[in-house]
Amino acid sequence: MQDGKLERVWIYGDSLSTGTHGDGAYLEALKREFYVKELHNFAVGSSGLSKITPNGMLEVLDKQIRDRLWEKLEKPDLIFIWHGSNDWYWGTPIGSFRDEEGESFWACVRTVLTILRSKFPDTPIVWATPIFRLEMPDGKNRTEDAAFLENKAGHTMYDYGQALWEASGRYHFPLIDTGRLVDIHRQNEERFLEDHVHPNRAGYHKIEKVLIKGIKESLCM
Repeated sequence: MQDGKLERVWIYGDSLSTGTHGDGAYLEALKREFYVKELHNFAVGSSGLSKITPNGMLEVLDKQIRDRLWEKLEKPDLIFIWHGSNDWYWGTPIGSFRDEEGESFWACVRTVLTILRSKFPDTPIVWATPIFRLEMPDGKNRTEDAAFLENKAGHTMYDYGQALWEASGRYHFPLIDTGRLVDIHRQNEERFLEDHVHPNRAGYHKIEKVLIKGIKESLCM
């Protein structure tokens, strides 16, 4: 990383990061702004952090390690993670900061950071909080703003965001408050979301600005 450039960026996330919504999501904006030469997008639709979720990030990391993928790639200048939303959807238990192992959200955050930092100790890891979604989580029978609706584990999406804020302080990683700063909410979501969950192009335009500013501030660029 030099002169405001991030030549190699890795992304882990769900369908908000795959590029399949909103005419390519935020990916091209990041590439332009930071002069990215290699963007490796490991996002998987419907996934969360935990292996409780389909193709969760921990499962993705396990496969990359087994396949020795990281040995074939140059070290990234930035690892960007945008997870938490589908852990709400699928009902991952949040657990406690004391959790060192298992499938709780706290344990998964800790494990992800340990794995990545063990291999790339000098690469910054920047995370983003979930944004608004209006949906019925798995195993429930009511649709509502996810920030207020408890999933089958008894947690709202707000709870996962709060866990990320505490984890950011305890484990010392930058966190972008996209849930608040993107400013998509119940009264305007039809303008910015395709289906009450996934952003359209106008929604990603808002997201791009927040992510770019947040990454620059996180890395003191």
